[in-house]
Amino acid sequence: MLSLAVIHNLHITCIDFTLAFPQVEVETTIYVEVPLGCEAPEGDYVCLLLKNLYRLKQAAKTWFKHLRDTLMMDEDKGGYGFKQSATDPCLFYKDGVILISWVDDCLIFAKSKQHADDLIKDLHKPFSLPEGGDVCAYFGVQVDINERNDTISMTQPFLIQRIIDELGTSISTANVKPTPAVYKEILHKDADGPERKQNWNYRSVVGMLNYLAATSRPDILFAVHQCARFSVNPRLSHK
Repeated sequence: MLSLAVIHNLHITCIDFTLAFPQVEVETTIYVEVPLGCEAPEGDYVCLLLKNLYRLKQAAKTWFKHLRDTLMMDEDKGGYGFKQSATDPCLFYKDGVILISWVDDCLIFAKSKQHADDLIKDLHKPFSLPEGGDVCAYFGVQVDINERNDTISMTQPFLIQRIIDELGTSISTANVKPTPAVYKEILHKDADGPERKQNWNYRSVVGMLNYLAATSRPDILFAVHQCARFSVNPRLSHK
């Protein structure tokens, strides 16, 4: 979608709903224990939950249903007249505006900045959210749009630094490898090979590398896939 935005010269805005889940009432009857610090009459009392709190199993679904119904409601009934994509249920569109939601984060693609600002202004009525900002960071991905050259660059410096910290190394001391990885180098089980002696979590690092490869670094995807095959019992040759 970011590529299409550049091709069609669409304005991109990012919004993040403030405490999204509790903005919606729960759909079922749920009782909870009296929270610590709250005064309650003596006896066996519980609290009736009214708001859709985080960590409830149905919290994300309840929030998305509320967001979807509000966006798709007819404008004369207080809604916004969006239509839902038949192939991507998180994508909503109407004349001049496309909205993509992911839990409580949304990207708005509009024909002009005014279209985006008008939508955000209207969204303040039923929802609590800050003012929209340029899409500089979305899900930890740094997005740099060069309108002059019609290009987009995506980086994840914070995730890369987190991986480096987990490994207990630094960029200056790390082993440099060319990318993309040489596809002919296939890792094997190596059950009789020497054990890996490092104390960092192999599976956690591979998981972070997998997200990095899928999002902004496809050039390391083959190498990450090779390592991921041995997450259960990695050997020294798999590091």
